[in-house]
Amino acid sequence: MTSKASIVASLGERKLALPRMVNEALEANDRIKYLFTLVQAARRQADDPMCTPPRLRNERLQAGIDDLTLDDVPGDAQRIDAASYRVPALPRIMDSIRHDIGVMVQAIQAGEDELPP
Repeated sequence: MTSKASIVASLGERKLALPRMVNEALEANDRIKYLFTLVQAARRQADDPMCTPPRLRNERLQAGIDDLTLDDVPGDAQRIDAASYRVPALPRIMDSIRHDIGVMVQAIQAGEDELPP
């Protein structure tokens, strides 16, 4: 079944879809900021493993992310050597970041289509 948004977009009326796309892009930006904060916290924890791992639950929820396994990411991080870290969830985190960048790019491109020539 085709969604209303895709029907509107396919009719060339992206102007109607643009506000929704901008809101989705802003939500994607919030998720990306949280994920970068999470990776930074994992690095800090790996650098000082004797500290209590931070729980970024509130930040995760504010970013609209339901995946509670992300709360364990800082505690699971390990420093391998002077320049390397092991963060088991990193591939999944990077996939989410790539997806959300795509959401943001789509909104930017849709907005560019609406600019006067």
